[in-house]
Amino acid sequence: AHAWRLGANGQTYRTNDDGEPSNSAGPPILGALRSRGLTNCLGVVVRYFGGTKLGVGGLIEAYREATFAALDNGRTVVRQITCVLHISFPYEKMGEVMSLIKKWDLSPMETNFDWSCSLKIEIRLRDAQNFKSALNGASIQVKGLDTK
Repeated sequence: AHAWRLGANGQTYRTNDDGEPSNSAGPPILGALRSRGLTNCLGVVVRYFGGTKLGVGGLIEAYREATFAALDNGRTVVRQITCVLHISFPYEKMGEVMSLIKKWDLSPMETNFDWSCSLKIEIRLRDAQNFKSALNGASIQVKGLDTK
């Protein structure tokens, strides 16, 4: 039996009981993934019949506990959702921009200091709007919220 969750918020998911009684295998696996807040993951449990009938309640517990055991003994990889911002500003605003970049602990991906200045930065999506507001408050032009 298996279950999977995809997307930043786990909005796409599927379960499969693989011949077990309805909702006794896949949904408990999915429930374990949800309870740990995991997305972009797949849980697979293989159960061999040993002669003892577990009943629906026992099957649910067995599949759930097997998934938790795998999660406890596995390694979780955390990935941040980011976006790219393009910042354009005149030289007079250089100090303000660089101060904000340092305050937010960011590093420019690209820089261009020709007749005017522009930077390209990658930032966590959850922080992007607040950072844009801070730049806009300093009258600095910001474009983009393209997620990666």
